[in-house]
Order: sequence, then C-alpha cells, then structure tokens
Amino acid sequence: MKPAYRLFKRQRNGVYLIQNNSTGEQRSLRTKDKDEANRLLEAENNARKSPALNIELAKVYFRASDPRMESRTWQAVMDELSGHGVESSQRRCRREMQSQAFSIIRDKKLVDTRNDMRKQH
Repeated sequence: MKPAYRLFKRQRNGVYLIQNNSTGEQRSLRTKDKDEANRLLEAENNARKSPALNIELAKVYFRASDPRMESRTWQAVMDELSGHGVESSQRRCRREMQSQAFSIIRDKKLVDTRNDMRKQH
C-alpha cells in the first residue's frame, strides 16, 4: 500500500512539511528536527491505515498528559466556559449551556466525541 504522505524539507528555512500523495496538499510539520518530522510522517501515514488504533493511542497520550482527560465530559467544558468574561456574559453563557441544544453532548466524554454526533441521534 502506497503511503498517504511524503516528507519534504523547505530549503529556505529548514522546516519539514508533508505532502498528501493523492491531493498534493502540503502542510507544515512546524519542526526542523528530522527525527521528529519522521515520527510525525509515520503517525500521519499510520492514521490512514487503522483509525480505531489511533483513537486508543490518543487516549494513551491523553492519560500521560492529563489523567482526567479521558473521563472529562462536555459539561466540564460548559462549566469552565460559563466562568469567563463579565458577569452578564457568564449569565448568558450559563443560560445557553442549559438549553436543550447542548443536551446531545452534555454527558459525552470529550475523547469519545466525533464530528458526526448529530447523525447518531
């Protein structure tokens, strides 16, 4: 199977980027370190091979950086967001977060949320 991405080094500043072999789209890896660039390239190519494994790997990285991340729900995000800004903005935000529109994700874990959540309900 042909890899989805290949690696390039930008000559003028030495930053590595990857190119999608199907679309030609290029994206900076924001690193000048060759080993780091190769790890990122490998991760991008592996992401195309086994998406389910990538979710589990992401959870491992989440646990390493923030042990509570894997269990955090959208309600925690809503609570945090409602505590920012001036008092009138906080009240408005709390009121909006209590609306039925947010019930679909309120108790969902952040790490289990997909961009197609609306289609599932």
